[in-house]
Amino acid sequence: MLSLKLPLLILLLAACGGQSSNQQPIEFQSSDMSGSPTAFVEQPKRFQHQFYCPGSYTYNPDSLLCESNSHALGPFNETMKALCREEGGGDACDEKDRWEKSFARGMRGVNRCPTGTALNERHFCESDGYVYGPFINDQVDYCYRNKIKGCKKLKWSLDSFTGYRARQYDFDANSIFPLVIPALADYTRSGRQFGANRNGGRRKHAAADLIAIDGTQIRAVQDGTILDFYKFYKKSWALVVDHGNFIVRYGEVAPTLPEGIEVGQQVTKGMIIAEVGVISKPGTGNMLHFEMYQGTETGNLTNRSNPPYMRRADLMDPTDFLLDRLIQF
Repeated sequence: MLSLKLPLLILLLAACGGQSSNQQPIEFQSSDMSGSPTAFVEQPKRFQHQFYCPGSYTYNPDSLLCESNSHALGPFNETMKALCREEGGGDACDEKDRWEKSFARGMRGVNRCPTGTALNERHFCESDGYVYGPFINDQVDYCYRNKIKGCKKLKWSLDSFTGYRARQYDFDANSIFPLVIPALADYTRSGRQFGANRNGGRRKHAAADLIAIDGTQIRAVQDGTILDFYKFYKKSWALVVDHGNFIVRYGEVAPTLPEGIEVGQQVTKGMIIAEVGVISKPGTGNMLHFEMYQGTETGNLTNRSNPPYMRRADLMDPTDFLLDRLIQF
């Protein structure tokens, strides 16, 4: 059972931090969090636009919670509430929908899903007929499209989402994110996203750009065969890998591959196959340009006569694939 060195003091404070509810938060004061099983270090807010949080709360990828400056937002599942009561929260554990941030982090745990829930086949964190957020935007969009009640909340009825499917294509469920770390910026927004305008709108962006420091290692997302390696854009190169049920062009990589990586080689999931290259100058503006293809066509991946993407006809939007692999972080 989780044990935290926290005093049994609860201060009921006035609601703040963008909370729309009139309920007051549970406030746990602690001068010593050394007993907590989790050491949370503040990191840049990656992915905060890819997960939905109500009001002025933002998603913190380090704690996996919707947070303000001082509090984390519920509702919290029954296991977390029980742990809260063990730490002296009493009835307030069931009545309040936000807790002091450091305490909520300890109650939640460090796994993809909060303590007391489990990831189901639709990539929801499930417990006792409910699913718990924060939810990715695709899940929230599904909620609104199907006119399900309570889309702005972080607890939904599981029965309402029996038709939801997490992936648009039949990817290997064990495939992984291509970088060894999360991207340093949101790849679903601005010019980094698939379909963003290029050349004043004359063409569309054919990839998701995963911002990273040059030299960041790139992994094979699943088993496959290296098809080609060639100069791509400015100082960078591209590595093309057939992963069986789709093809990936790992673009804007370094011109020198790791030892033993070459065209024709079989690669396995997780193998380091390249590094992020330099397209402008070291440390600035570099990325993995991640393109995906269904593998149903033949010929060059770049096709200047096929607007608006100027790519082969079996080009795919890689966004769902990449978001689906956020569970690794």
